[in-house]
Amino acid sequence: KVKQLVIKYHLLLLDLFNNMFLSGTYPDDWKTHNEHSIPKSDGAVVRPISLTPCIGNLFGSMVKNRVVLGMDKAE
Repeated sequence: KVKQLVIKYHLLLLDLFNNMFLSGTYPDDWKTHNEHSIPKSDGAVVRPISLTPCIGNLFGSMVKNRVVLGMDKAE
């Protein structure tokens, strides 16, 4: 979990995300997902599940928080 990372890595991620945010770039690898089929209990039907890179999800959460914060300040 991110909360368990030492402060050094928090600062590295923050620097990386800030640079990405300012430059408008986003690694293509973070946009990909792996889709798997999970069988339901009866076995006749499967349910798809999509797995995405955690770091991309973390960046998305941070961007969302910045947008929400900006909207709150604008009100």
